[in-house]
Amino acid sequence: MSIFSAAFSSSFPFSSEPQNPDKKPFRRISLFGSGGLNLVYSMMRDKSSPYVMTKLYPEICGVGAGAGFNVCNTELSLGPIFDIFDIFYKLRSTYLEYINHIEGFIFTTELNQNDYEKLELTKKQVHVLMEVLPAHVPMVIILKLTPEEYESREGQVGVHQLVNYLDLEAYEHRKWSCHAVCSTTFEGLDKCFF
Repeated sequence: MSIFSAAFSSSFPFSSEPQNPDKKPFRRISLFGSGGLNLVYSMMRDKSSPYVMTKLYPEICGVGAGAGFNVCNTELSLGPIFDIFDIFYKLRSTYLEYINHIEGFIFTTELNQNDYEKLELTKKQVHVLMEVLPAHVPMVIILKLTPEEYESREGQVGVHQLVNYLDLEAYEHRKWSCHAVCSTTFEGLDKCFF
């Protein structure tokens, strides 16, 4: 694999066809991690966001109600779920039912090499999710960066470091990708979905 547009990938994310051709197609995508909820809120509230919320989508099994956004002419239901792993384990059967209905999974994080404890927790969470998610559900890891980090070489280096640290290349049998996204301009976000 090589760096291209600050992204690493095992395959193209979220490219499956909609399941029901009679309804307006949309893709249900879950967000998990330290910034998943904040990302959706920012997309909804930030006037500079290129993404306009279109509607709300109901949850499944009480989990993952989503906000609808039109991204590259595709309707996405982005549903943040709890990013507290204790809750994930307590509600494991509910989550397992829920993830059978999603078409993609996004894990958001920030890279702070000085915060070893957070890096270890992120690695543990990503590895558990890689094992739990159905094989057909692609996983995208978003590395949130400041505008300065995104514009500089740091973004590409950060993605490379994150892929190595999380040992993502061990999951060649899964669909996954890792992208840098600017936390204020949302630049790079469109690459996470297509």
